[in-house]
Amino acid sequence: MFQIGLPDPSRRRIVRRFNLKSQTSHFQKSTFCLKSWFILPDSFTDSLHIELCAYSTSLKNAYAYAEQMDEFDTPFKSKFSLPFRIHNPFVASIDRVEQFKKAIRINIWCRKQFRRLYVRWRLRRFKRVNENDPITLELPVDPVTLYDWSTFCIYVYDAKTLLRDITEKMLHRDEMFSMACVPRNPLTNGEFTCGQLCGIVEQLRAYKRTNWVIEGYAKCSFDHEHFKSVYSIPLNKSALLRFFSDIKSFDLNETLLDFIEAQHQIHNVQYNKNLYKWGVFKAPLNRRISAWRNLCYKYYLNSILYCGDANLLALRHTADIYYPSLRLCSMAKDIYQERMMEQYQ
Repeated sequence: MFQIGLPDPSRRRIVRRFNLKSQTSHFQKSTFCLKSWFILPDSFTDSLHIELCAYSTSLKNAYAYAEQMDEFDTPFKSKFSLPFRIHNPFVASIDRVEQFKKAIRINIWCRKQFRRLYVRWRLRRFKRVNENDPITLELPVDPVTLYDWSTFCIYVYDAKTLLRDITEKMLHRDEMFSMACVPRNPLTNGEFTCGQLCGIVEQLRAYKRTNWVIEGYAKCSFDHEHFKSVYSIPLNKSALLRFFSDIKSFDLNETLLDFIEAQHQIHNVQYNKNLYKWGVFKAPLNRRISAWRNLCYKYYLNSILYCGDANLLALRHTADIYYPSLRLCSMAKDIYQERMMEQYQ
């Protein structure tokens, strides 16, 4: 180990945290990690060292608290409600309390310096993989830099390309059902780590290139399963809208024909299969076919919005689907007339 000095580094020592089971009976129930280190001032006594080791199970909270603290208005008591506690018999005076606070602040400062030095040292070993964006094959207009710490490689993408790629993966669908995929590196096809995603989101925000998918994923702490559960409704709505956007899609037309046939059966109206099949595939812009398509979209949309309430779902289907479909079932003349006109042309 080595030190990054404050004004007098020779006055500091680095002490490894040790197992206090062999110490006094006061600490017999404690267990400690053997890989943690404390950077302590020379004035730090052995009793304060034991106290710091014994109660550092919440040292992370102690760092966050001490970083915000400047001075204490009132003297410490033997017990108080803080993220960490100082107990007798080791800390009994204000001077020792100040020494304890000083040790924690030293650790905060030193560990930050060590981390900065370590990161800079590792970044010097990185190699740049690409100069041009792999999708546009041009120099990025808004470059987003991605660091891969496992391979020590640097990837550069254009912000627009990376935004589109992540969005497409998160909005991936199977027909009308959402099948969100984990974002991956376009070049290596490896999943982004949480740190890489944090960096990507910050850079995209700096270029003002973001959307609800990116922001929602960030709010869910980049937890894929949590994101899918929280945003299940907008994801399914997006998949449904994209499914119905292509009116020439074979899957969409088959789904539409099944829906029309089911509504005819519900209303006990004769279903002319050949007529509707001709209208769906040959005249998709027909007024009646468009009305059936909108009704089919609304049917599946209600199933998404009210899937948790069966009574409300039945009520919405009755108001939005049942009565409009009853009128459409008995008004197929427009489709028939358009078909006749096509035959005579």
